[in-house]
Amino acid sequence: MTRPDLVDSETLTLMKNAGCELILYGVESGSQLILDNLNKNISISIIRKGISLTKKSGIKCIGSFIIGAPGDNKTTINKTISFARKYMDMASFSALLIFSKTTLANLTKKESGRKLFDKWDSFSFRDIPKIIYIPKGFNYRLLKYFICKAYIVFYINPKIIRNFLHKIFSSWKVLFYMKHIFLTLKSLTVTLTCKNK
Repeated sequence: MTRPDLVDSETLTLMKNAGCELILYGVESGSQLILDNLNKNISISIIRKGISLTKKSGIKCIGSFIIGAPGDNKTTINKTISFARKYMDMASFSALLIFSKTTLANLTKKESGRKLFDKWDSFSFRDIPKIIYIPKGFNYRLLKYFICKAYIVFYINPKIIRNFLHKIFSSWKVLFYMKHIFLTLKSLTVTLTCKNK
């Protein structure tokens, strides 16, 4: 795991020679506006450069993306999905979680006046809707729709499916890749089963 602005050709070559096969990048968004809202201090062009260098070295890229960050709308979310589809070998999509005493908690209070979840000693997956940030113009159901859409649009892609299956069955690390599939399905299942209260 690292950031795309922290890699260079020399380091990536050394990593590949040492046996590195995958790097998880916390890209978060395909929109510069959203990256700025998240204080990522990185540009889309730098992200693309890091991903390009990674692929040239023979290392696969997994992108971690947020759907529903501050300032997100249908256009920026679709940009994120398109970015993931164009540049990443694998991807995960999730909502942004609110934790107390953070900038996001303060923003949530200011925007919606929502009472923040504070019963962490009894937290369970049923409480997930209570700690998810909902951007302006969205509700939980719409946010869930876009997360599901992101997974479907990304993974129902002949190129992704072909490359993924080839990687799985041409590698002795089948269990590693099956674990990734399981975690992806688990994430999607939790998103689908959680109901807004």
